[in-house]
Amino acid sequence: MKNQLNNLSITSGEDLSELSTAGIWEDAGILPPPVCMRLVEILHILYFSEKQIPADCMKMINLAVNTHEFVNNPEFRVTDIKKMHSYAKCLGIDISDFNESETASKITKEIICDYIADDRQRFSPAEKDFSDKNKILEKYSSLNF
Repeated sequence: MKNQLNNLSITSGEDLSELSTAGIWEDAGILPPPVCMRLVEILHILYFSEKQIPADCMKMINLAVNTHEFVNNPEFRVTDIKKMHSYAKCLGIDISDFNESETASKITKEIICDYIADDRQRFSPAEKDFSDKNKILEKYSSLNF
C-alpha cells in the first residue's frame, strides 16, 4: 500500500487513466478535477487495505465537498452526457436542478462521500461531530478543490 500511495502525486497535464479508479469516471461520463480523482484513488486504496481514514481528514473532506466552490468548480467536465444522466439517476441526483458541471460535481461528491460514509461508522460518536466548521476550516484553509 505504501508504494501505491507514494505514486499519487498531482502533475499538471498528467494522464490519470492509469488510476485503479479511472473506470468510475468512465462509467459516470465525467472527468472531475485531478485533485478529486487522486482523492478518490487514495480513499479507494485505504478502503480496500482496510485502513481507517483519520477523523480530521474525513471532516476536512466533508467540509470541502459541501462548499459552493466545489459545486461550481468549472474544472468538472462531461465526457458522455447520457452516461452522466444515467449515473446521476442511479445516485438519486435530480439532474433538472443543475447544469452539466454542477451535476458532475454532485456525482463526484457522492462518490467521495460513499468512501468516507462507510469509514465514518468505524469511529465513536464523538468523532462523527462535524459541527466545529470554523476550527476545521482554519486548520485546512490552505487546501483548495
